[in-house]
Amino acid sequence: MSDRIDPRRSGSIGTEAQLASVPDKFLSNDPKRPLQYMDDDGSVYTYSLRPLFYSVVFILLIELLERFSYYGLTNTQLEYLVGHYNPEWNAGLTSVQASSFVGASSALAYTAPFIGGIIADGLFGDYVNILLGTSLLYLPGLILIALCSYPYVLGNEFNMAALQAGMLVLWPLGAGFIKSVVNVLGAKQFHPVLQSEMVESYYISFYMVINIGALLGGIILPVVAGKSVAAAYTIPSVALFVGLIVFVLGSKRYVKAKPRKDALCKTLKALASPLTCKSLDSQKESNGGPFNDNFVDGIKNLLFVFPCTCLILPFCIAYNQMTTVFMIQGNAMKQRIGPSLMQNFDSLSVIVNGLIYQRYIHPFFSRISLKTTHKIAIGTFCGLLALLTAVIIDYKIHSHYNGDGQPTVNILWQIPAFFFVGAGEILTIALAYDVTFLIAPKEQKGLASGINLFVWGAVSNFICIGIYNSCKSWFPSDATSVEQYASSQVYNYLWILIGIAGFGVLFNLLPPVANWVEGVIHRSIKLNTSTEAQSKGDLTESLLLNA
Repeated sequence: MSDRIDPRRSGSIGTEAQLASVPDKFLSNDPKRPLQYMDDDGSVYTYSLRPLFYSVVFILLIELLERFSYYGLTNTQLEYLVGHYNPEWNAGLTSVQASSFVGASSALAYTAPFIGGIIADGLFGDYVNILLGTSLLYLPGLILIALCSYPYVLGNEFNMAALQAGMLVLWPLGAGFIKSVVNVLGAKQFHPVLQSEMVESYYISFYMVINIGALLGGIILPVVAGKSVAAAYTIPSVALFVGLIVFVLGSKRYVKAKPRKDALCKTLKALASPLTCKSLDSQKESNGGPFNDNFVDGIKNLLFVFPCTCLILPFCIAYNQMTTVFMIQGNAMKQRIGPSLMQNFDSLSVIVNGLIYQRYIHPFFSRISLKTTHKIAIGTFCGLLALLTAVIIDYKIHSHYNGDGQPTVNILWQIPAFFFVGAGEILTIALAYDVTFLIAPKEQKGLASGINLFVWGAVSNFICIGIYNSCKSWFPSDATSVEQYASSQVYNYLWILIGIAGFGVLFNLLPPVANWVEGVIHRSIKLNTSTEAQSKGDLTESLLLNA
């Protein structure tokens, strides 16, 4: 049997036997990184045959430990702020104040990727951006948060200013700076022509690693916080420091694409053209402008990332309730396990549903050619089911409360709500990563990733903060009081969110919306592959001759 590869799998070169069929221009003299590629600016990069194990594993490890730290803090943040863990030493916030605090922190964490993507693409590059964001922002923020949790270390009273500096500035900024580029750095370890088909598998691994980290952090930190919140909040600093050391140790193995300052400057200049009453198309060489036509079309695709990602906003609003309203509700329930630990059912749901989706559902959707927005509609419907579950639980708490201040409804009733959210993430948030990478021009992958994260992370949280404060009269002032929750009207708030989710489902099912998104994706793929079409053609011809 021939060991030549199938020409149809020319984007999956991963064994030494396949090298014999690869054109010389794609081969290097490095036995560890035998593949090479020359970028359009003349830069030459070399690639491993098995990038997932050669270099990506180091990137996935820092992502796992970063997500461990991030979600471990996020899942305990609200209870820490309202004094659930230590009634004698805490920020003393009300439920609405704590929800707004959590929302603001999360919003900044998902706004920073927009800035981080610009800096990575145009100034420092992905690798240096991760180093700077982790060492100068993320780690100092975690250390400051930990110090605040130790009584009297930063003063005789709880140091709210220090907590705000750590939890509202340094920590979310650091998380955002690296979040937009970690996934992109991993994807760039694959040869853009010979290993293009491996990138989808990488993104599956990436999203699974995110949820493994979230699951571990969501179990370990809440359990430790129940004994000592100071000890719990020290763990993330240690974990991320270890991740940073391992990430640096893999430095020599990474493909480090040079930042394209020229492309960033040209992009900003072209984007400024409407300010001078000129259209973006007027910047094309074919229309007398200064820029290559394909480059201008790439900028237009970059702008399309924003409206495409906005389609998952209704789901993201439901998703954000896990760390706020679902936890407030959990505090009014009979707790076999704490509200913070309930977050782990979401991570478990993502892992289980992700495996099921890849094995059975995705092949079925491919066979029937299900459109992208229809997938988003299904995912958003899962978010709607989660909110309906929360409403049913809310009515159950009210109807069963007997006035003695003790909870009567078991917190395990919340499991379906977390399960539905996790199932919805596969068809919304995970899908948004893939769509963004497809749409974005190759010079602006980090910026596009930042836009994606900004929309579904920051914009959705800003919306939630506005709704929280508009509906604050419906919430209990004391998030730990069963009596106050039983007299609250949180269900009214949840019905508003159900209406938003229902609108999201219907909007994504509209034929004009579905057709527009499919058109954007199709044109983007065609544009992004046009510069590599000749390389693909040469490779396929070589494979056919040697088959």
